[in-house]
Amino acid sequence: MASFVPVYGGDVSAARTLAGALSDVSESALLPLADALQNVTPGKLLSDGTVNVSALQAVADTFSEAAPAVQAANQKVQAIGPTSMSEVSDLVSKAKGGFSALAGAVDTAKGVAPVLPQMLGAEGQTRNYLVVAENNVEIRANGGYGGSQGVISVTDGKLEIGDFQPKMSLGIENALPVTEEEEVLFNQATHEMGSDSGDTLFTPDFPRAAGLLSQMWEIKYGQHVDGVVALDPVFLQYLLGVVGGVELPDGSSIDGTNAARVLMHDVYWNFDPSTQDAIFAAAAGAAFDKVLGGLGSADLAQLSAAVQRGCEEGRFIAWMENPDEENVIKELGLAAALPDASDTSAAPVAGVFVNNIRGSKLDWFLNKDVTVGTGKRNSDGSWSYPVTVTLSSVMSEEEEESLPLYVAGVGRQASDWNDERLTVLLYAPAGGTISDVSTSGSAAFSTAPEEHAHNGLQVFYGVLELLPRTDATVTYTVTTASAAGDQPLTVRTTPTCQAAR
Repeated sequence: MASFVPVYGGDVSAARTLAGALSDVSESALLPLADALQNVTPGKLLSDGTVNVSALQAVADTFSEAAPAVQAANQKVQAIGPTSMSEVSDLVSKAKGGFSALAGAVDTAKGVAPVLPQMLGAEGQTRNYLVVAENNVEIRANGGYGGSQGVISVTDGKLEIGDFQPKMSLGIENALPVTEEEEVLFNQATHEMGSDSGDTLFTPDFPRAAGLLSQMWEIKYGQHVDGVVALDPVFLQYLLGVVGGVELPDGSSIDGTNAARVLMHDVYWNFDPSTQDAIFAAAAGAAFDKVLGGLGSADLAQLSAAVQRGCEEGRFIAWMENPDEENVIKELGLAAALPDASDTSAAPVAGVFVNNIRGSKLDWFLNKDVTVGTGKRNSDGSWSYPVTVTLSSVMSEEEEESLPLYVAGVGRQASDWNDERLTVLLYAPAGGTISDVSTSGSAAFSTAPEEHAHNGLQVFYGVLELLPRTDATVTYTVTTASAAGDQPLTVRTTPTCQAAR
């Protein structure tokens, strides 16, 4: 009866709905999930380089089985209408967020559970995954130049790491084919997307880059891989902060405080170019050994936070050859794929990507900031958002004077010896458009942003000459597809070094 009282009836109704939803989900989902998680620690999931497949599968199955109860409760909570009392409104807001997150978790687990065993090599099968160590100081749309790679093999959960090899080059005469659009956007100057493993990452579409990488590895080493994983030194630093540091061949060490700086700055300043690739390969191998060996004793909360941060920043991405497994990668948010141009009703995702086309290692000093302003609803149901992209070089005068030849890419006698030179790529969301593009700042665009297309998406492409202590700002408008409705615009962008500098 109280739920029909004017003004406060909605609060009573909301409280009843919350109590009922919590009761349902506690009995049918939260208690089983708590029991499952209570028996899971990193030490029980990973020991001596072996993943406990059955334990991990049991957790995934429990989450999957809880899905119907959680989804039903979530629907009830999300349907709660307006409330008057601030205390009730706060509780409802928190409940909606919490139930939404839990529903998302069980939905993901429902997708992961069927393919998890095969991905971990259950029943004696062996899965091979190519791991690419990206280097953000020679920036690529997906993170950085892939100068070192190796294979992790998994059989019945047992992990084995092969030697990391330097970049792969097929030569121009043996180059894998690229499309006309890719030729225009990514195959500038001496860079060859189809022949150089590091240059495959020019494309912001990681499934495409990973497909090229897997082909190159098989051509070069005769080994077929089931998937490709790419990560950068900043993500490695996050992980080493949890599991501890490792020693490098020269006697120095990297850990959770300095890994990114040592690998992307100090090595270039302190070592001859002829020894740098060996140091990178040794560091990558030692770090992966340390990470896999230390996960079993790691703090679960700290490990989860490190992994989540790296994934959210686009520093840990993956591709699987098997379509069902690739769908799971997409659900986990690790695919780093371009939007499907035909899926205009999906949540709109725009892109801001940068590529180093000089071959320099100057991007340690690159700052990139992307801001999306308040959207305005149009008469056709689409939304228009002002977007601002600012790129700047924070290299000091002292660093510029001591700049090694290998970092600059050319000698000081060259007029462009300190020019970072970046291509800037602005992608519209599926079915959306970019308009009103303008540039400003002390750095100059030698090629002003001009319209192109890639995989059915509108793209604006320009070449920026970024000198030390200069900056450039690009402003433009992104309009979403009307079919996307009121779903807010998000932007996927290239990760830089600035978070660890």
